[in-house]
Amino acid sequence: MYELPFGYPAMTKGDMNVHGFVLSFRNPEVLLDLDLLEDYHSERPPEENEYQRQKIDTFGLNGEYLCTAWSYLMLLEKVQLFGGKLLPSGFWTNH
Repeated sequence: MYELPFGYPAMTKGDMNVHGFVLSFRNPEVLLDLDLLEDYHSERPPEENEYQRQKIDTFGLNGEYLCTAWSYLMLLEKVQLFGGKLLPSGFWTNH
């Protein structure tokens, strides 16, 4: 998990824990709205998207598997380009 200078976070692939929430929606069309919000277009090359939508496994606080969920991940190269600051705790708060 990284803090970006724009006031929002970025999650990348890796082996560190990230803390957050799993949301569910009855209408799968909501993904289209989330894609717009996260500047993700499946037809574009990955480096042209701000985030990449990918399925990830999620786990509870005690380590039990919860589900596979869609998530928006940023390429590490893009995080570095933006000057992202690593958050070793895996928590992001907009203070």
